[in-house]
Amino acid sequence: MALILALVVTRPVTAGEHVAQERTSEAAIASSLKTAIRQSDQLSLFTKLSIKHRFDKVTTAAKRFKRGEMPEYNLKVVFETAITWLEGVVAEDDPKLHLQLVEARPVLWRLALKR
Repeated sequence: MALILALVVTRPVTAGEHVAQERTSEAAIASSLKTAIRQSDQLSLFTKLSIKHRFDKVTTAAKRFKRGEMPEYNLKVVFETAITWLEGVVAEDDPKLHLQLVEARPVLWRLALKR
């Protein structure tokens, strides 16, 4: 009975609240992936620096896309190149991190488009 009452009393989530919740969850997924990469003992320091360098390129390309200086296709190429390379490196060294990366891939793409 209490469950039915709770369902009736709670108000529906507005579109703005839904978007805010989605952004928060996307940011949380990206943040947890970043933390997992930093804390991975299977990846060397040089590999981690290379990951940072490649994703700095993605961030720069995303900013150029946002300013209208780069078409979405070119941003997608930069993004896919970085992600594909990262998946190859991580799959060999840290399978658990690889699975997390595969699951986060669509979220990372949406975040790149929003930058």
